[in-house]
Formats: sequence, structure tokens, C-alpha cells
Amino acid sequence: MTKYPDTVNDGTSVTRRLYGSGKDGAEVVVIIIEGGGHTWPGQESRLRALGRSTRDVSANDLMWEFFRKHPMR
Repeated sequence: MTKYPDTVNDGTSVTRRLYGSGKDGAEVVVIIIEGGGHTWPGQESRLRALGRSTRDVSANDLMWEFFRKHPMR
């Protein structure tokens, strides 16, 4: 388990859990956002009713990192 640095005071914290060593190098990465709502991480929430949005990580960057590491054959 890895805790991301709290770089923005937005009321959220982010933790990463990695489950690996699967068949053919498969892995599962779980990003846990404590205090976050139903928003897109890395962008401000457009509607308050959706809750807080973390600015400590970017969903776009996390997905790109994962797919770059595991390209389709």
C-alpha cells in the first residue's frame, strides 16, 4: 500500500494498492480516495452535490501509466 502525498488541501487523501504477480504479469491497481465524491480525480467538481474531487492525482495520468505499462499484444 502506497500513500500519495497530500499536495492540495482539498479534504481528500489518496492511497494505491497493488495486487500483482498474476498470469502473464497481470496486476490489479486500486486507487482509494478518502473523502472524495462521485467526481473525476484531477479536476474540480462542477456540481457541489457530487462531493469533493481530489486534486492530488489525475485519473487521466493514472490510466495512461497503467496502459503504457500493460500494452495489448
